[in-house]
Amino acid sequence: MTRKNHQSQIIRHDQSQATQTIPRPTQQRGESQGLRDINNFAKHLSRNGTLILKFFLHLSKDEQKRRFLERLTNPEKHWKFSEADLAEQEHWQAYQKAFEAVLSATSTKRAPWNIVPADRKYVARAIVANVVTTAIQNLGLDFPEVTAEKLAKLAAARARLEKDPNGGDSQE
Repeated sequence: MTRKNHQSQIIRHDQSQATQTIPRPTQQRGESQGLRDINNFAKHLSRNGTLILKFFLHLSKDEQKRRFLERLTNPEKHWKFSEADLAEQEHWQAYQKAFEAVLSATSTKRAPWNIVPADRKYVARAIVANVVTTAIQNLGLDFPEVTAEKLAKLAAARARLEKDPNGGDSQE
């Protein structure tokens, strides 16, 4: 599909550097260069025709606890559990403030954050799918126009395939 002389692509980018800019609750720092880098990167992409969709999947403290307990109870999920996660959960409120600061600092007109409630995975997936689908529909994408020459080649290819009783496999 093309959009007015531009090739369109869908690229998934895990913006994990945003998470890396969040200070641990025991650290104090002002606006980091990392936050400015994130905004500059988004500005660069946007200026070059990239539509940016950012999602923050927000998990409640109760749901996080439930998932941790599931990882401790279900042997198939033991590999997902980290003692570091448990230690960090003690700083829940500080992390919420840090997330809010990072999201505020990196949410721009060109690249706003979509805050998605993620306690129920099917709800989060439906919300993300709706935002992505709506964004794609709003791009006004059209299939490329097919030239008369290409239509003639397509007709010849179809006639050749329809004429061949072996479906194109001449070895049978």
